Amino acid sequence: MAARYRALVKAHSTMTPEAPIRAAIKYPHDSTSPLSFVPSWVCKLLLLAIFAYFALYHIHHERKDHGGHLGDFHTFYQAGQFVVLHRDIYTAGPNSSQMYVYPPLIAVLCAPLSRLSILTAAHVWLVINVFALLVSVLLGTRAMLWRLGIQNAAAPWIAALLVTLLSENELRAVLTMLETDPIMLLMFTLALWYLDEKPVVSGLALALAFNIKYLPIVALPLLIVRRRWTAAVAMILGSIFFALAPAIVLGWHEDLRCLRVSMGGLLRWIGISPDASHSIKVHDIGDSLSVSVTSMLARVLKPRGLAHSQILLVAAGVGALCLAVVQSMYRFRKFSMWRWPTARIQDQFPFKSLLAMEWAGLITIALAFSPDTNTRHLVLAVLVNALGAAVVLKSGVGNFRLFAWAGLLLILLGFIMPFGVKGSAIHQFYFFYSIPGWSLLIGYLLILCSALAGIAPNGRCESN
Repeated sequence: MAARYRALVKAHSTMTPEAPIRAAIKYPHDSTSPLSFVPSWVCKLLLLAIFAYFALYHIHHERKDHGGHLGDFHTFYQAGQFVVLHRDIYTAGPNSSQMYVYPPLIAVLCAPLSRLSILTAAHVWLVINVFALLVSVLLGTRAMLWRLGIQNAAAPWIAALLVTLLSENELRAVLTMLETDPIMLLMFTLALWYLDEKPVVSGLALALAFNIKYLPIVALPLLIVRRRWTAAVAMILGSIFFALAPAIVLGWHEDLRCLRVSMGGLLRWIGISPDASHSIKVHDIGDSLSVSVTSMLARVLKPRGLAHSQILLVAAGVGALCLAVVQSMYRFRKFSMWRWPTARIQDQFPFKSLLAMEWAGLITIALAFSPDTNTRHLVLAVLVNALGAAVVLKSGVGNFRLFAWAGLLLILLGFIMPFGVKGSAIHQFYFFYSIPGWSLLIGYLLILCSALAGIAPNGRCESN
């Protein structure tokens, strides 16, 4: 392993200044799967038609009943109004189940929309979300294809179309709710896209997402373990900047109060009540609408007397077991999971490809093990589907391509709402046992198995 790394360092040091930084990875005897030779114009046309349908359908949907179908946008719109009126943003929301629970940044960003009528503002918010989803699908698939060394001109378009079809249910649902998750997905995608060339931009994208929802904190350990110090520092400093930026509008003391209130709500997940922490009321760890593995464990173990902290330890144990499975896959393919070179060398084989797989794994961890994963959050799994699409388009995978297809199909079926009436036994089973969380976790492991086989098909690491 050390000799391979020294060879990579030597090859890297002999690169000329004119050599492209983002040169595509080329694997021995590799070519693109025949599936990618579908005419690109067909894929472009279908992709455009799908997203145009999303926009037109939801504009019509929002106009029904004089703006009576705006999802959670009422909350963001009213929070923006309260910023302008200098009122408490954490009292914004049409009812107790739709109260504003986010850091202050998104409320400040929604303040300009509050000057429009709520229906017009919702249309603007919809266009922003559609654009964020489209860019995420296009950039996410291109990033995965490039990192796996697939250079065929048609591949990005067929991969984007495949990801859109696989994620149609989640894309449509998040647009119906008019939530912030499309922006979160875009920030995760930009962070991966710029991680090698512009790590500062990558870190700032994660920092912005962190100040919308605290979920991107899971990216920081990966950046540190993979020695991406520039991106990690940019994320930390950027998070502080975006946290304090609303003080320009809210004032210093109000901004700090909002940060304390929003962060204090997370204490409920370890058993401290919102009243005791003087903070927002987030969903309980075992909330019936959460589809994460952690929430399933809470629903099963809490009636047996286990405290929140003990349930989180059990969930951590399940996560550690999954990590052991991943490590065994790395060892079987002769890849090191923990000993990596510096960031400069990671633009070479096999690290660039492995990082793409780990980025999809990052999304999987965030969704499968979060104490509160609502079904609308599942749109973030677009990047997991993007990895799967790249794997099935890559040649050299052999029969392991079936594992990728199985993983994609498992995620698709697991994410589709159960075929039953709401409140029926199958519907209750679906949510109680967190079928989407388990299907995402197992589906990702299947895709990872296939992806590792694609870059080391003979059970060993072959560098170019």
